[in-house]
Formats: sequence, structure tokens, C-alpha cells
Amino acid sequence: MALTRIPRDHNLTYGLVESLGQLIVTGEFDAKAFPTEGELSRQHGTSRSVTREAVKMLTAKGLLQARPRQGTSVTPEAQWNLLDPDVLRWLLERKFSLRLLAEFTEMRLAIEPAAARLAARRADPDAVARIRDGLRRMVAAGLGDEEPVTADIAFHTAILAATGN
Repeated sequence: MALTRIPRDHNLTYGLVESLGQLIVTGEFDAKAFPTEGELSRQHGTSRSVTREAVKMLTAKGLLQARPRQGTSVTPEAQWNLLDPDVLRWLLERKFSLRLLAEFTEMRLAIEPAAARLAARRADPDAVARIRDGLRRMVAAGLGDEEPVTADIAFHTAILAATGN
């Protein structure tokens, strides 16, 4: 794995989450153990507190699990939080698969009707604007002016975010 320095003009924790999330989703750690906190700090030029917080965030996204005396490891892809916008984006940035599309569609069919009801009741003006922008992007995708899968995810994650959950 190449040494990745996080740009100093970005929040270090979020930069490390972004870097590690992409590495995890693309399979960088499939054949080897996930690095220790100290190794990650050295490799990415961050403090241990920044590294610890990034690992906690990736654990909340379902990408990592920590076990006493065993350390941190990458969880199986089936356990990743597909409702998390970062996880979805990272998955889309790697090679697209029909299996992922089928799983995501099945999940959406189960969740979105209730999410749309909640969003209709709870959305503030900013959330409504994000939903409208997502819809605009989907229309543009239908005309060939936007990447369809990215537009679709933007629209549906805006609805989910508008629920307030």
C-alpha cells in the first residue's frame, strides 16, 4: 500500500476516513491484516487520535470491526451500511456490479416508501432543495447529461437524509 498523506487543508479525520474507505472498498486489505493504529498513523502522517476517530467512523459505517485481543479487521461486504452515502460512493467508484445494483434495489424497495413519508413530514427547506437537486440530476441522466447511477444515488440519499434519522 502506498503512503497516503492527507492534505492539510482538509479535516484530517475526514480525509483519513475517505482514504481508508476507498482502500477497504477496493479490496486493499482483503489478503492481509488491517493495519494497527500506530501503523496507520505513520502511513498517513496523522496523530493517533485522528486515526482512532477515523477507525470509529469506518466502524459505524460497517466497514470495520474491532475485537479485543484480535485487533481491527475489515467486515464482510454483506455487513457494510449501504445507506451510508460515503459507502455507496466508494462502491460506485470501484468496478460497478449487477449484484450490487440488485441488492441496493431490493433494499430501496423495502425502505423507501416509509422514508418518503417521513421526508414529506420532516424535511426542512435545505433538505427539500437537496431532493429537488437529486431529481434534477435524475432528469439530466435520462437525457444523457449526467451519470445515471450517481444521479440516482444522490436523489435517494437526499430522501433518506430528509427523514432526520
